[in-house]
Amino acid sequence: MNGKNVLKQLYSEFARYYHAERQAWVAARPERRDWAPHNPRRLFNLVVRAIRPAYRNCLSDWHIFSAAYATLGFADGRGFPGLFATFDPSRYHGRLPLADHFVGVFKKRLRARLAKLRYAKTDSGRQGHKGKFQANVGLGLVREQRHAGHRKRTDPGLEEVVVAAVVRSGVVEAVVAAYVGPTPATRQRLLVEAVREALGCLDADERSVVRMTYWGGESARSIGAKLNITHKTVGRRHERAIAKLRAYIQAELRGIAA
Repeated sequence: MNGKNVLKQLYSEFARYYHAERQAWVAARPERRDWAPHNPRRLFNLVVRAIRPAYRNCLSDWHIFSAAYATLGFADGRGFPGLFATFDPSRYHGRLPLADHFVGVFKKRLRARLAKLRYAKTDSGRQGHKGKFQANVGLGLVREQRHAGHRKRTDPGLEEVVVAAVVRSGVVEAVVAAYVGPTPATRQRLLVEAVREALGCLDADERSVVRMTYWGGESARSIGAKLNITHKTVGRRHERAIAKLRAYIQAELRGIAA
């Protein structure tokens, strides 16, 4: 995929996310209507034109936009709190419109987040060597710290968007029904946690198909054209991925219920 098509795909996904989360954010409190830009193109162009050039030699577009998603967060405050959960205009006493202030805060926080990715610390806690740092996929969607064999989530990014899209699709919800508690909040929490963990167990090609299907909203033929495989192969990968998700989630929830 050439550079222009990559940006087109990135914008399509970013715009879909931004419109949905901003709409939910404003619905919760109508006075927020003018707190953030109405058009996602403004933030997208900021990332592409003002921030991306400084990091392209050491971070991929996937890393950069993962950080952008994490910086904005979700309207309901789930996951790592981003601007949609923490933006507070009462603390601002400048003369700029609030939407301009929102953009400025977004830019500042995104740069700080990317700096942490770019100059990640070593396992011993020392600052990484800036000249020798190379991008690693492990620094992409989710940065993790390992303690005594356990994983600790530290920075959710685009992965959280994919998790939310899979949950909304309902493809795994039936598996959860027999194991969750009586309240909707408990049901949603367990479902989100189970999907998040299960996605990490898929192969890379399966994750790509899941992401493009449930977040990208693409057809099997469209996915096949981008991955250079047939739509039938896409269908088989999708079926295999969903079967794995359901089996993993079922096993996890059985353990909880035991």
